[in-house]
Amino acid sequence: MKSFILICMASAVSASNFWRLPCKSRTAAARIDPIMTPGEPNSHLHTVFGSGGFSSNATPEDLLQSDCTSCAVTQDRSAYWTAPLMFMYPNGSTTMVNQDGGMLVYYFVYGSDPQPFPQGFRMVAGDQYLRNFAGPVPDPPTSDWSVNDKTQFSLSQEA
Repeated sequence: MKSFILICMASAVSASNFWRLPCKSRTAAARIDPIMTPGEPNSHLHTVFGSGGFSSNATPEDLLQSDCTSCAVTQDRSAYWTAPLMFMYPNGSTTMVNQDGGMLVYYFVYGSDPQPFPQGFRMVAGDQYLRNFAGPVPDPPTSDWSVNDKTQFSLSQEA
């Protein structure tokens, strides 16, 4: 019994903290992006989850003042958007693939003193023009991704 407790304690020291935020349905599908093209039509479609305050000119204050969210933690008024999966027909026309379910957002906590995002924080991840994948195939296990490798290339491949 003592060895079991010691094993549990030792594994807890090396474990990373994280939590998952399920967003059960999208709040919108639109050609808007308040960070990249505020107030203008965006070049491509986005599927939006989270705060009902999302719009082409949304500010962090607009998101926080919304009275609804599609995510499980109702106090979280963040907005999450990504390009949807599209199907291309042989004739070249496209349609958005129906989405069964929602989105699962992961938050990982590294270090011993996490801090909240600063006021007005906005983040862009990925490259809409990336058309190749330079990482190993199959993907390396996530345990092989170094917490210390914060180069833009590594972060984009891990995303």
